[in-house]
Formats: sequence, structure tokens, C-alpha cells
Amino acid sequence: MRNLVATVLALILASPLPAQKAGETIQVTLVEVPVTVTTSNGEPVRGLTKANFEIYDQGQKREITHFDVVDFASRAGQPSSVALLAPMRGGAARRNFMLLFDMANSDGSSLIRARTAALNFVEQQLQPGDRVAVGTMTFQRGFQLLATFSTDRKLVRHAIETLGMPRFFRAGDPLMITMSDVGLNPADMQPKGGGGRGAAASEEDLRDIVRDAQRANDEQQRQLVIRQVNDFANMGRLLDRVAGRKQIILLSEGFDPKALQGKRNALSSQEEATERNALEYGEIWKVDTDAKYGSTEAKSELQRMIDALRRSDVVLHAMDIKGLRGTIDAREGISSKSNESLYLLTRDTGGQVFRNTNNLGDDFARMLKSQEVTYVLGFRGSGSQPGKFHNLKVKLLKAPGGRVSSRVGYYEATPTTSDVERLLTAGEIIINSIPIDAVKIGAMPAALPRADGPAEVPVIVEVEGKSLLEAAKGTSVGAEFFVYAFDNQELIRDFAYQRVGFDLSKLREKLAGRGV
Repeated sequence: MRNLVATVLALILASPLPAQKAGETIQVTLVEVPVTVTTSNGEPVRGLTKANFEIYDQGQKREITHFDVVDFASRAGQPSSVALLAPMRGGAARRNFMLLFDMANSDGSSLIRARTAALNFVEQQLQPGDRVAVGTMTFQRGFQLLATFSTDRKLVRHAIETLGMPRFFRAGDPLMITMSDVGLNPADMQPKGGGGRGAAASEEDLRDIVRDAQRANDEQQRQLVIRQVNDFANMGRLLDRVAGRKQIILLSEGFDPKALQGKRNALSSQEEATERNALEYGEIWKVDTDAKYGSTEAKSELQRMIDALRRSDVVLHAMDIKGLRGTIDAREGISSKSNESLYLLTRDTGGQVFRNTNNLGDDFARMLKSQEVTYVLGFRGSGSQPGKFHNLKVKLLKAPGGRVSSRVGYYEATPTTSDVERLLTAGEIIINSIPIDAVKIGAMPAALPRADGPAEVPVIVEVEGKSLLEAAKGTSVGAEFFVYAFDNQELIRDFAYQRVGFDLSKLREKLAGRGV
């Protein structure tokens, strides 16, 4: 095994370089900005250098101190161990994709098609170093993260096949960056009740989940759309913990857009006459202004969602998994449902909408094409207000016809505040081998070869007691140990997890003197 990482989750925090100025603490950090440049038809622009870019932080021009180019297409035919070298140079250089299944606004058969295309995308179209996350959106649970950004294809495949359904889904790893068969009975991976369907959710199972959406009336639908848009905003804010640009691919049929933009263009002449008559007689309560002009609350949530995604360097794409559309659906009869809502969600994040095609594989390929070349610009940022947002602007020089796409800003470092933030932060530290010295840790693996099977690798982990006690509050302190084994292709092959608690009324002196 090339690498072993041990870390204490409870005390993971990035350590910026401190400097003193006028009596206040200034944090100096390296800010990395991944940039893509494409032509008007989506083709990547190659051959640019540092001289082709300028970067501005809060309106002030910054010196580009770090510059890197990653061309994923040029490495596509190389051995996977070589292809992984460039992404491992820094988290900002990686390609990050999240497959987000909208189970609230999609038919079961459409989800089956989307799942098949997503599996092919992960197994046939991505490169080994590309990281993939999987999530779902349902009316019952909102946004649910099934797998964080990881290179473990086994975990991703399992998340896609089961879509998080409790009777099928088994993760195992607390950080959700790998999936191990260690300690899991193969029989437990099969659905209860038999039926020979394997560990994948069937169309019947998916129909049970989406059925509630079909029962909602207009007002309920409006509130559900508002909640879903709010889930997008919260998800975007959390993903700021993940380094680099995040490409979210929403697999959905879309929802009724009138909750966001109203149905001014969809009213019949009779409906217009009825509303006009009500207004003439002062019966304004008979006019549903939200239905006609769109909910003000929904529009506000939509703008908040767009701001959250752009600030966290998230690009939201949407694929209409309904396929070719017409005015009449063979199963539903005459239908007014459109995919206009997908444009409302994506257009201001820099994403694309792929629609009116039955070949989702081609849609994935077109989306990947624009991500083939990434330019990483680095500069030294400074600030003294944790959580403050800095506006960024990247200018493209001497590249006629090029369209630059980059994050619109960054947040000054803040302590983690939620379980999901801690989970994402810990995963970033481990996957990208980020050095952490808040808690001083030593680890020593020792392989013990065996004649009949894989070697056993005991791992000794030692933690300095003084740094552990700095996080202590009250009479107890806890630590969570995560050990991951990587092979020479940087893929996780195994992991171990253990949680430990210490009673400081009995062990404080021993911890301070001897550690763990």
C-alpha cells in the first residue's frame, strides 16, 4: 500500500498562516481558482499560459503565484497510475461530479433510464482520478447525500443502483468515501423478501417513492418546490468545503414552472376573462396572484439558491430524463408539464440543460467535453473575518472568442459547524492528503505476509496527549480514528474506524504525559 492516513475527525481544522498587522490577526491562505475556457460551441481552448489571465479579489488585482494546466483528454489513453498524477497535485485540479437524482419530480421508468446512463457514465466515460458523489432529492427527506466525492467506483455504483433506499443501501464507511465488504455479510446486501431482483431498486420501488408528488395540489406543489429550491441552496453552501469546481448533474423531468414564474403565458381566454371580471368588481381574493405571476417567496429562494451555488463554485447542469417530449404522452394523455423549470434552475449557474433526446450517454459526453482542460490559478489571499465572502473576477487576455468560466468568489476559512460539513472536510483532507497539525499524530503500518491470502497490515497510531486535551470540554474528550489504505493508483482498498472516549477525571494526567 502506497499510503496510509490516520486522522482525528473531531479536531480537523485547516491551519492558515498567521501574520500580524495593526494589532489584528490576518490569515494568509493560498486561494486556488480552477478555470475553464471554451469556444462558443463548447470546445475547450488549449495552449493558454499565465499571461492570458488576470485575477481580481474584491476589485484588487492579485499576482498569480501558482499556475497549472490539466488536460484530461491527453491523459485518457495513459495508464491509470499516470493519469492520476495531475489531479493529486491539488484538490482544485480534480474533476468533481455529483449525480443528483430528482425522485420528487420524475417517473419511475425515467429514473431507471437515468440510473443506467449514470452507471455507464461512471464506469465508461470518467477517468480513474475523477471524483463522483451521489445524492437524491425526495419530498419526504429533501436532499440526501449517499456518497461523498470519491474515486471508489464500487461505492458510487452501489449508491446509484439503490438510490439510498434503506432496504438496499449499505455504505459501511462513516465518511462515505469508500465501501468495504469487510464485516458485511453478502446476504445482507440483498433486498429482503427475495424476488431475484438483486440489490438494485426496481421500477416498482421507485414508483412508490414518487407517488406522493402526484397527489399534491397547486398550493402543496408550490411549497414543495420552494422547499426543494431551498435544499439546493443549503447543498451549495455545504459544498464550499469541497475543493475545486463541482459539476452537479441533476437527473430530472423538471417540475411545473408556474410556482417560480407563474402561468401568465398559459392562461386560456376564458381564465383571463374570469380574472378580469373579478378585478373589475373588486373581488381580488378570487385571483391567485401566486399562480398568475409566480410566488414571491419561491423567486427569492431561487435567487438565494443561485447565489449559494455560484459562491461555492458549483455549476448545476440538468438532464431531462423524460426523453423526447410531445404534447401527448402515451401514458399520461394530454400533458402540460414542461422542462422549463430546469432552465430556471441552471441558467444563472453556468450550467447546461440537455433535453429532447433519448440518448443520455451523448448528453454526458457533451458535458464532459467542455471540462477537458482546466487552468488552475493560485494567489495569496488574506483576511481577518472568518466566513466573509470575497468577490472574484477572472479576465481573459489575448484569447479572441474564448469564454471563461470560474468561481465568482470564495469564503474566508471558518470552523466546521455541522456534521455534514465535518464529513466533507474530513473526506477532503484524506482524499487530497492535506497536511494537518492541529493534532499531532504518528502512524506506523507493518505488513505481515501470509502464504495463503492477502497480507495483514497492523497499524499503530499514536496521538500526542497535549494537543488532544486542547479540545476537551468538561470532564470528557472523544476522538474518532479513520485509517484508509490506498493502492498505487490512489484508490482506497480498505479502511478501519474506531471511536474512543476518555474520562478526564481519571485519565487527564496520563493523557498529558503519555498520549494515546
